[in-house]
Amino acid sequence: MRTPLRFDLNGVSVEVDIPASAARDAIAARFDRCPPAPPGDADVSFVVRTGSGTGRPEGRGRPVYPWDVGEVTYFDGPRSLYISVGDHTRLLAEPASGRVEITTHAAMLDAAWLLARPLLTLPLVELLKWRGRFSLHAAGVVIADRALLLAGPSGSGKSTLALALARDRLDFMADDMVFLTQDGPGVRVHPFPEEVDVSVETAAWFCADALM
Repeated sequence: MRTPLRFDLNGVSVEVDIPASAARDAIAARFDRCPPAPPGDADVSFVVRTGSGTGRPEGRGRPVYPWDVGEVTYFDGPRSLYISVGDHTRLLAEPASGRVEITTHAAMLDAAWLLARPLLTLPLVELLKWRGRFSLHAAGVVIADRALLLAGPSGSGKSTLALALARDRLDFMADDMVFLTQDGPGVRVHPFPEEVDVSVETAAWFCADALM
């Protein structure tokens, strides 16, 4: 009997039931900065199993994300998100119930990046939106209990600037994505606690600076 991974992401309990594999290890490492989820049923749950693929919902859906290895489609009728990857992996997410099922070939459990990154992040963002947490593609730091958000496309320097500000004694929140919730008349910003993603060249700038 395998034990699901469980963590609390900004007040939402998330459970990932996946066999022992490189993908499981990558998911655990990605969210190891999150506190453990409290006991009880999870708000959001992922089940990863091997075998035949999850069926595609009937009817016409709306493409919601560019995906050159398959499709990422939302179906308004059943209110579900369907993702395919080649001929080996299928994902069906039901945002209202918070349930996600992924079926794949056993060999794909060692495809750590696929299962720990796009196939986790894309449905998770959608399910969190239904629970009042809206994602924003931005880096973030904190100044005197107020968030400073650095929005921009990938490769525009968000991570580099956020690291530079953190080295100047600002509190670091995230380098690529934050979540927003309504807080009375204002907005509260929540971090997405994962490792900073920068190039080797960018990391060298900060390492060299630290040695001076």
